[in-house]
Amino acid sequence: MRHGFDRRAPGLGEHNGFSFDGDRLAFSSPDVEAPLPLSGIRVLDFGIGGVGVETSRLLAEYGADVIKVETRTYPDFIRLVALSETSPSFASSSRSKRSFGCNVKTEEGLEIIHQLIAESDVLVENSATGVMESLGLGYEDLQRCNPNIVMISSQLVGSRGPNSHWTGYGPTTQTYGGLLHLWDYDDDDAPATNGTIFLIMLLGVYVPWRALQH
Repeated sequence: MRHGFDRRAPGLGEHNGFSFDGDRLAFSSPDVEAPLPLSGIRVLDFGIGGVGVETSRLLAEYGADVIKVETRTYPDFIRLVALSETSPSFASSSRSKRSFGCNVKTEEGLEIIHQLIAESDVLVENSATGVMESLGLGYEDLQRCNPNIVMISSQLVGSRGPNSHWTGYGPTTQTYGGLLHLWDYDDDDAPATNGTIFLIMLLGVYVPWRALQH
């Protein structure tokens, strides 16, 4: 079966006088846009690169009101991977979000965050194990502000267990999980390396929908 055009290509200048203006269709759109699936959901984004920012980005693009929280002394490191504070990677992972800076190590700053927690549905973080607890923002702290809040946490090998103190991001998990060993060549003495972050992207897609089941 033949697919495609069943006539010859036009000669040079053959259709110069032809216009599509008269054949264009007029499309109409409703005056009011339909709400996105997660409209009305508020998310606090404490993500520092990796899974955290990808998870909250996806929630934002499905309509959630995502508020990214940073501090000047500990910004999202994605800002710092280029020569400016707004690298392409940071712009991509931060799209569709609101943001503000807050020093959560001060009493005033922590009070502001507690007020936001009381009015939010989800909090996302992927700091090292114990960081949020040290800031007074662990799960039990969140529960006191808002018993219904869902906390999304992602650490290199989890927040419990003998290796919970290990820190790292997507490329590190490829080593720990043995993926780089599978990619290595038997006759190559050099260790296999790979800087891709597809594990981060994959988990960033899976985590939001798992959280929404709550």
